[in-house]
Amino acid sequence: MTQVEAASCEDAMRYADQDGLPKGAQDAKCTVRAWLDTEYRARFTITRTDLGAWLKEAYPGTRLTSEYCSGTSVDVCAHIDLHPEAEGGAMAVDLTMQYGEDSTAVVDFSAYDV
Repeated sequence: MTQVEAASCEDAMRYADQDGLPKGAQDAKCTVRAWLDTEYRARFTITRTDLGAWLKEAYPGTRLTSEYCSGTSVDVCAHIDLHPEAEGGAMAVDLTMQYGEDSTAVVDFSAYDV
């Protein structure tokens, strides 16, 4: 029924109305899963400084917290409802971050429509 397939990271970010990966993102891998709903995922490494600057520009007011994160290796996360929904189709974005020791973060970006 639903299979995860490799996707371009440009498509994954465009789905949530972003112009590509954040500045400084490295080692990105992206996927798409679609059937009745669609979900694009992007996983990348970025400095915490670049991550903060991107979040401030892309999703102003986003608050990173550890309070409602799921996953054993997650340090902080955020859920962003898109109102109105993105022109690319996404209705929401979930972000999870795992911090590295060298001021980096591994980011899991998930944009979906249901």
